[in-house]
Amino acid sequence: MVKTIIRKSLLFVGATILLCGAWISTAISGSLNISPITLRLDPQSPVGIMMIENRGGRDTIIELQPQIWLQQNGENTLTPTTELIATPAIFGLKAGERKPVRIGLLNAPKNSTEQEVAYRLEITETPSIVKDQTIQLRMQFSVPVFYTSLHKQNSAPHLNFNVTRHSTTNTLVLTAHNNGNRHARIVGLKLAESGENIPIQHGMASYILPRGMIEQRISIPEQFLSNSSVPSNTARTAILLYADPGFPGIREQKIVIGYEALHVSRD
Repeated sequence: MVKTIIRKSLLFVGATILLCGAWISTAISGSLNISPITLRLDPQSPVGIMMIENRGGRDTIIELQPQIWLQQNGENTLTPTTELIATPAIFGLKAGERKPVRIGLLNAPKNSTEQEVAYRLEITETPSIVKDQTIQLRMQFSVPVFYTSLHKQNSAPHLNFNVTRHSTTNTLVLTAHNNGNRHARIVGLKLAESGENIPIQHGMASYILPRGMIEQRISIPEQFLSNSSVPSNTARTAILLYADPGFPGIREQKIVIGYEALHVSRD
């Protein structure tokens, strides 16, 4: 999503950045340094601290908007919520200044004893007005926040993946269902035979929430389809890499891509 806002002589161009928390705890984009970029809350740690630092050369204003995060019919939906509290909700950051933000819940969500509950914290950076004709970026960052009251041993994602051919385009569709009570995040997809990576979407599109489902269109490299060492009428195998917050490292799951899905018309 891109927004353009004109104020007097200053042109603000807005952009949204979805932080996915891939193996790092700090994100630097534009003039802001945000740490950590994923928060996990539970009854023992109901409040988290996030540090926001202005590394730019000008003062800026920060606005925080907590949102409930759901996945319905393969779509991510974000709705403003008062369940999650972020304070201060709006504040100024001088150049070089660093401030903490406290993030927590007024009450535990009713369904948190059954499954993990997902939120996102939208962080909007609005640079201060300057006198000269200047182009500034009005940045929005979306940070995931998860809450669960389940014991670690009693929570886990249970993932099912499938690859089919899209009905109208020469692409494949990766469908992922999570029948578990904790989220997972897709971090990669590679071919079993060659180890070659297949491009996938990251950010919010890579998360599979509890009882959720996502779809991604993917393109299989031509050399994978035309591999002479494998008969053309057989299926291929891909390996999907995903992160489970309750499991160290990266997990793998094999996906069989059927002959019918691979042989897409190229007319």
